[in-house]
Amino acid sequence: MQLTIKLLFIASFFMLQKPAPESLANTKWTGTFNVPEAMTGILEFGKDTVILYVDNDALETMLYKQSGDTLTLKKISGGSPCGEETGEYKCGIKDNRLTISLLKDECGVRANAFSAEGYKKEEK
Repeated sequence: MQLTIKLLFIASFFMLQKPAPESLANTKWTGTFNVPEAMTGILEFGKDTVILYVDNDALETMLYKQSGDTLTLKKISGGSPCGEETGEYKCGIKDNRLTISLLKDECGVRANAFSAEGYKKEEK
């Protein structure tokens, strides 16, 4: 009886755990970016960098780190006034749509760049 209770407890613990978020590495996402006006663009994630393309031009290259549902971004190069500060965002993927929501970012231009509509996954 006691073993059964322990096994049920362990099984329920694992059932309550959130599934691991899908990795953004080696994916592309299309949607609207406010740079500063609304424009259609592509976010292309590599192993540890992400590039924002608009009209096939790389506008911004950033280092990124994904930890659970938190995405951390830091500019490497590009036209935005962002400097060394990092931004933290909540990210999620559902039905091949990526959402990126501001947690904190001192670079206001980057903080306002992401659309609440989310981004559609593209085939690489």
